[in-house]
Amino acid sequence: MRRLKICGILLVFLAVFSLAGCGERDLTKPPKIAYGRDFCVQCRMIIEEERFVSAAVTDDGHFLKFDDIGCLAVYEKDQNMSLIRSWVRDASGGGWIAREKALFVYSPDLVTPMGYGFVAFVSDLAAQEFAKEKTGRLVAWNELLNLTNQNQLKRED
Repeated sequence: MRRLKICGILLVFLAVFSLAGCGERDLTKPPKIAYGRDFCVQCRMIIEEERFVSAAVTDDGHFLKFDDIGCLAVYEKDQNMSLIRSWVRDASGGGWIAREKALFVYSPDLVTPMGYGFVAFVSDLAAQEFAKEKTGRLVAWNELLNLTNQNQLKRED
């Protein structure tokens, strides 16, 4: 009986260790977003709108999901952590874009989930047309970081 118990325990350990490598995630690609179920790691709101969503992966391999590009920027600043990669969605429906390759448009009139007013584009022409249509302007990531500070201050007043 004791021998059977030891064999059973060994089998469980072997099964656990053999399955440990099966669930590895590809850290070079953004995570899957379950719209209507996943929460933004910064504001804790449910992620609903695809065109405003962003994601990141930390240096320790954790995926982070955000409902607003501004939430990604605020999280990055507040946590003072290095994100290995981050991605934003192309507002014109083109899928994920690496953040460093995205063109950002800011418009105070643009209604985004948390009110930051940012969208991202892969195409320069699409970004310029959208900015003109929404009386917005193209901004670089560093300027976007500064604008999130201003937007946070307005909400706290």
